[in-house]
Amino acid sequence: MLPTFSPASLAALFAVLFLLALAPNLSVLIVTTRAATAGFRQGAAAAVGIVVATLAYILAAIFGLMIVADMRPEARHVLRLIAAAWLVWNGIGRIQKAAKAPLASLPVTHRTAASFTMGFLLTILNVRALVFYVALLPAFVDPGAMSLGKTLVVLGVAAAALGVAKLSYAAASAGGRVVPSVGVGKALNVIAGALVAATGFMLATGRFIRLD
Repeated sequence: MLPTFSPASLAALFAVLFLLALAPNLSVLIVTTRAATAGFRQGAAAAVGIVVATLAYILAAIFGLMIVADMRPEARHVLRLIAAAWLVWNGIGRIQKAAKAPLASLPVTHRTAASFTMGFLLTILNVRALVFYVALLPAFVDPGAMSLGKTLVVLGVAAAALGVAKLSYAAASAGGRVVPSVGVGKALNVIAGALVAATGFMLATGRFIRLD
């Protein structure tokens, strides 16, 4: 049991990660393309690859934040402001590019291992994702109070949020349907951008959504 974890805070983390995972980007394109061209199973395999790669980045971000927690307060304050500014910039950028659909040339395959590898590699090669989670997670976790149990809980929440979002896309796209529509995709990107920017403002003002 982890009695220090608030269900409301865990729900907030899940909601933010879920909405960010729904926003159309390269990972959504991978899942929907695989599902539309080869069926739900291939889309799901790509989704699992994406989730595994993302969890690796989140784990690395948590370890990095634990190191930052041992720095002097002044250094932590400067890094927090840098992270906040980066999140605001990232969020505004998402809103400005909300109507721009992600583009990629993906190979056609009906092999589950290939679909998983495609999702994993195209996600793990996006190193900016590590920077993103290093900046985002401090709004939800206290790096200085992280333990193995808390780390596993955060990873579990992230896996559930990303998994539900990506598998929903795989199910909706199976059979060749185009998901999401242009209008819905734009709205989701605007929501994601607003969430990221709001998180940046919270970090800048010292307001957090802690998990304990």
